[in-house]
Amino acid sequence: MLPRLQIHFQPVAGNVDAELMQEMIASGEIELEDTQGTVTLAGVTQPHMLFVCAGSGFAQANSMILSASHLAHPARRSLLWCADSPRGFYARDLLAALKPGTATHLFADPRRDSGNAAMRWLRQQAPALSSTDVILCGSPPFVHSVTALLKTEGLGEMQMHSDVYAYAPR
Repeated sequence: MLPRLQIHFQPVAGNVDAELMQEMIASGEIELEDTQGTVTLAGVTQPHMLFVCAGSGFAQANSMILSASHLAHPARRSLLWCADSPRGFYARDLLAALKPGTATHLFADPRRDSGNAAMRWLRQQAPALSSTDVILCGSPPFVHSVTALLKTEGLGEMQMHSDVYAYAPR
């Protein structure tokens, strides 16, 4: 049994999954599935880690960043968190705890296209990412669009890591 489990989800009215989660929490019984990916800190070999997440993908990024700091992982850490609006940055207390050792970049932009502020920032940063492992955390459409952008900007597949590649490959 785990000593503590932290669940991240957005309680959005009308969203079937969010309503199911709220029912499970209210009942005190939550059904869990094993993880569906393969991304671990052991796969990170570059001197810099950039976590790119959207929405509740922050949960995985947060967990890995905390683990890296507790393990004294030598890589520098940066976090790019994307949301549709400032309300999407739902875990500001957890974010604040990361800030001393992690450079954080927050972009709230409702556009879900290449003109999005976070996508523009990534394009600008791409030339400096040659010694960076990029860990992508979020939904399959988000991960695949960021992967496509980074490949176009010259990043190699070996630099990009995401559980989405295992459970929702293209």
